[in-house]
Amino acid sequence: MRFALFACLLLLTSPVLAEEAPQPITITIENHVFTPSEIKVPAEQNFSIVVVNKDKTAEEFESHDLKLEKVILGGKSAT
Repeated sequence: MRFALFACLLLLTSPVLAEEAPQPITITIENHVFTPSEIKVPAEQNFSIVVVNKDKTAEEFESHDLKLEKVILGGKSAT
């Protein structure tokens, strides 16, 4: 009986457990230009940003809105 109850509860909660996290937003730096130059995310939505630096030199990613500043080495990426 307990196993059947557990199985039913598991089936009922499976869609919540299977819910995927949103895909990261990728920003590329190439020739010292950020692409895209602006991103928009719905309010209250979790997200992550991956910054890919295709330049050979280090570049700085800075966002006052996100209160975030990070140096990305040449040819590297950061999340």
